[in-house]
Amino acid sequence: MSSDIVLIADNGVVVQMFYLRMHSYNSSQHDINCDRRFAELIPRMLITWRVFLLLLHGTASKVLHVVWMVPEYYPEYNISASIGTLAMALKRIQTDQLLPDYDHFNITWLDTPCDSQKSIGLLTDHLIKYHTTDVIIGPPCTEAMVPVADLAAYYNVPIFSWVTRQYVLDDKTKYSTLVRSRPPISSLVEMFYAISIRFKWKRAAMVYTDDQRSTRTLAQSIIRKFDTYRQFNLVEEFAMSLNSSHEELRQMMNSIKGMARIIFLIIPHAELRQYMLAFHDQGMTDGDYQFLFTELAVTSVRVYRSELVWKRNDGHDDAARQAFENILIFTFAHVLGNNPNWEAANESYEEIFSGSSLPRPVQPDGHSAFLYDAVVLFAMALNETIAANNNATGTEIFRACVYKLFDVGSLMRNAELY
Repeated sequence: MSSDIVLIADNGVVVQMFYLRMHSYNSSQHDINCDRRFAELIPRMLITWRVFLLLLHGTASKVLHVVWMVPEYYPEYNISASIGTLAMALKRIQTDQLLPDYDHFNITWLDTPCDSQKSIGLLTDHLIKYHTTDVIIGPPCTEAMVPVADLAAYYNVPIFSWVTRQYVLDDKTKYSTLVRSRPPISSLVEMFYAISIRFKWKRAAMVYTDDQRSTRTLAQSIIRKFDTYRQFNLVEEFAMSLNSSHEELRQMMNSIKGMARIIFLIIPHAELRQYMLAFHDQGMTDGDYQFLFTELAVTSVRVYRSELVWKRNDGHDDAARQAFENILIFTFAHVLGNNPNWEAANESYEEIFSGSSLPRPVQPDGHSAFLYDAVVLFAMALNETIAANNNATGTEIFRACVYKLFDVGSLMRNAELY
């Protein structure tokens, strides 16, 4: 069984061509002939590559066209920190024969930074040139995802996200083909709202850090939710700074005392102990007030369950321990704190992309586990859609993803309507 792995620059000039003959299912046994005649004609920094990957099926001859949108260079997420995980997902699809109707992927990588104009421009150029796109994976950041998801909905093409979580993408009547494998901000908001209704809380105050984007975004989402549903009165929001003085904290806490007994804390984890000690100093940790804390960053569950969350050996540990008895912590750490194994990612890269000019993998980032989920989920949804004799449109693929529970190795994740 053979496979062509062809990498093509955006202007159509072949950079590298490989011929791979599989002697057996053991990927270590193969012959590779490499033609690098044109390698020096193209700059290293390229926008689009096309990768053909043969899946080990028998008689199928269909090609699956995938567009993968991810930056080459971006601090928080980039192709080098993601490509090993992508290879793991492709290997899973190959090993488990998740797509028996297809014999290879055509994967096009578009180097899309967090720039809405460049992202939509690159995707539009690709669609005009090549016409056929079966699925779009990414882009990871919200600024680029919004126009891309709009275009995908227009063409009824499925689009899968492994990073974006902002509320702007929650509207499934608009982004009707978008599936997110990572829990969005709104799901945290829903948890806060549900527990407030469950305990019949009617009034609350919110304290959040305004000069940090993640806490400000989450706080604004919660405010919007409570403003929409009037069963609950969010009486005051206090926008604090990371450098707020002790006097500013004291004034804020004295104001809260006369307003509400329920307090939402949307602040960085590193600031939590300082705030709780300040509340303790104001006599607000004796059980009369209930604090609810969450963060978008992922702190290990082990930290929350241990003394590490309050203990510093600075003479204030007894007060901190008492203060933390009055706080409920909401976290996605159980599903967000599992990074892919570096050895497995590197091994999969060598097996799937061996000899290519695609960037070498580095240690997978904290987002890349959801890239694996997104790719495997798409394969399962596509297979189900075909088995039901439905067209593999964006809306049909989206429908097949709703409330789907699937095995991703050591975890079982619910991929419901994100």
